[in-house]
Amino acid sequence: MNLCDDCKAEFEEFVSVTKGKKTPEVFWHNQEWIEVWRAWLNYRKAISAFVASREYHLLLEELNSDS
Repeated sequence: MNLCDDCKAEFEEFVSVTKGKKTPEVFWHNQEWIEVWRAWLNYRKAISAFVASREYHLLLEELNSDS
């Protein structure tokens, strides 16, 4: 996963906080912040599943054959 240094640090804190290894270091790392990261992970999972789907590959084949 390619993240800038600041985002990587935030994500690593999210992982540590949600695994119960530490408490948040800053006040804005609240429950809503956790939900933003969870939503982002779910988004990435959904995109990956779509790109891996048979239908997506058929679409790519169709688009390539139209060229």
